Amino acid sequence: MEYTSIRVTESLADELHERKNRGDSYEDVIWRLIDVPGEYRVDCGECGFDGGTYDYMEGDAPAYCPRCGTAVEESDKITVAPGPDEPTALSWRHDQ
Repeated sequence: MEYTSIRVTESLADELHERKNRGDSYEDVIWRLIDVPGEYRVDCGECGFDGGTYDYMEGDAPAYCPRCGTAVEESDKITVAPGPDEPTALSWRHDQ
């Protein structure tokens, strides 16, 4: 995995910090901000599929890995983000 750095204004850095939950990284915050309902990022530890945002017209999280077809429910090695109860950019409110 490669990393890069970005420059933001101090006011944006403060805003990102305010949106963090305990234990979140800034990457977590940014992913929440760009994730919209109906889009899910899939990471599969079974086959090594790493990310990719997929638009599901139904708005439901994927039930299978897009590469290997392993059922998400049957594997603890597959993560789907955002999860069904995680906030997205459109659901986040400043008072949360």
